[in-house]
Amino acid sequence: MIAFPKIPHRQLTREALAVLLLIADIFFLSIGVTAQTNYYVSTTGNNSNPGTLASPWQTLQHAASNVGTGDVVNVRGGTYNEKVEIFASGTQTEPITFQSYQNETAIIDGGGITSLEAIIGIWGANYITIDGFIIQNSIGLDAIGIVASGSVNGIKIINNEIRNIHFSANPNAAVTEFTSAQPIIVLDTDGSNAVNNIIIKNNEVHDCRTGYSEALTVGGNIDGFLIKENTVYNISNIGIDAVGHYGDAPANDQPRNGTITQNTVYNCISPYALAAGIYIDGGKDIVISRNEVYNCQWGIEVGCEIIGESTSRITVINNIIYENDDAALAIGGYDFLNNGSGRVTDCLFRNNTCYGNDKNAAGLGEETTDLAITYTENCTIQNNIFYVTNSIAQACYIDSGSINLTLDYNIYYETSGASNLGFDYAGNYYYGFSTYQSGASQDPNSLGSNPLFVDLGSDDFHLQSGSPATNLGDPSTALVSGETDFDGATRVVGGRIDAGAFESGSTIPNQEYLIESTSIELIHEPDSDVIYISGDFTNKTIQITNTSNAVVENFTGVSSPISYDLANLPLGKHFLVIRENGNTALVLVDLIKQ
Repeated sequence: MIAFPKIPHRQLTREALAVLLLIADIFFLSIGVTAQTNYYVSTTGNNSNPGTLASPWQTLQHAASNVGTGDVVNVRGGTYNEKVEIFASGTQTEPITFQSYQNETAIIDGGGITSLEAIIGIWGANYITIDGFIIQNSIGLDAIGIVASGSVNGIKIINNEIRNIHFSANPNAAVTEFTSAQPIIVLDTDGSNAVNNIIIKNNEVHDCRTGYSEALTVGGNIDGFLIKENTVYNISNIGIDAVGHYGDAPANDQPRNGTITQNTVYNCISPYALAAGIYIDGGKDIVISRNEVYNCQWGIEVGCEIIGESTSRITVINNIIYENDDAALAIGGYDFLNNGSGRVTDCLFRNNTCYGNDKNAAGLGEETTDLAITYTENCTIQNNIFYVTNSIAQACYIDSGSINLTLDYNIYYETSGASNLGFDYAGNYYYGFSTYQSGASQDPNSLGSNPLFVDLGSDDFHLQSGSPATNLGDPSTALVSGETDFDGATRVVGGRIDAGAFESGSTIPNQEYLIESTSIELIHEPDSDVIYISGDFTNKTIQITNTSNAVVENFTGVSSPISYDLANLPLGKHFLVIRENGNTALVLVDLIKQ
């Protein structure tokens, strides 16, 4: 029986929908809007100065201690050897922003400073944006690059490079379960008030010795987060982690309603514990989509370490997972049946492309396999590709005891042929794909065939013309709202979904649009048909109308933020209209559904 070692932690359905946002007119009102103040920091400044461009301040801490709602701190290029604590809050419509000035790059270097754990600490402050810095050299036990802790709504950590965050200055220092360093961590420690609007986007996190912690972590009572387009690599443990049930919050201690998408994670390898590129431990209602994970130990893992707790409703779709030391997908309560862990329930693993995993037969994963499942309840594995290249590896290891486990519409292949595939299922070993199908009573509509990737030499996992993976997926597959394939292209072509992360013959839809004012923010992501409207809704009417000016949707009186799925619109042209006091349009946007 496999016994997965714990990964340590310190503590939709439519096919032909094209949505195009065309900005027709934008008018920004000045009624009741607080003026934004820009302040400046320079290595040649002085904290006695007024903080203007001509007479800047010298330190970020002085700026953090003197700014308020809506202010922007522009930091000139250079190296700032300090650590910064932020206690002041912005609002949803008027955040406080710390950013590198224009095309200059500010480096915040914590080297030699041991009085504070974090280079940037956001403590109970709301609506703070950290944008465009190099953050480096926090070294020591419990060292941190950026932390947001407490009741911290509206935190944006975007466009930064975080590096050299180490638990010890000694690269050969021993690691124990109490050894920790964390480049980015956001924790809501308030059990009564869930936080949301957490965005961690387009950061580069690399070359950190994190001990028994992770490179990028969200945890506690977080209800709504986005982890997108980050590059995480050369980490001595887990890459990206959503973690719950560790007592970070006294109640509701479970990150939820989050999306982890379009991240690239590689070289997250630990010599002392299993390190997944992306790990969900105790979260729920999280979508993991369109990520690239390679050269880690496990690729993507969904588990639950805390006894008596659960991880639930995790959706893992359209990822490419390749050349990891152990399994591409590791799923389940690793020791639930022996009361040694929590359990994993109601999760979906669909349309992932897994190639060349389990390349290290002597790895810490113990079993050599591409798909590793321990105890689960009501979980489904479908429309995936599992391509085995290690001749002694199994296509899957599936422990006994899972309840309502479904595998179907997958494609399995081993370099030397499908007849050489091995399947370790519920205590029985099956040699050859057809033998497994009949013996395990699983994968009735799956294939043991070469999926015919375009070019394995360049890790191009698109499907060749004539691939048996084309139109292999479950005909009744229900798409996530706005779902695309790995490329961001239409997910279903020809009336039936392909197996794997890429859809043959698909096209890439529209790009991202962002409208910002001091009053209203409107976002439409390229991989979603949902629009998000947030801001100050005071005295505003918010409606979607048709070309006859009839109201199709009326959001007037609804609290910010609003999310609306454009799939609910009838075909044709519509307008999103936002007015103040019933008069001049604040935002007028064309919505075309075709």
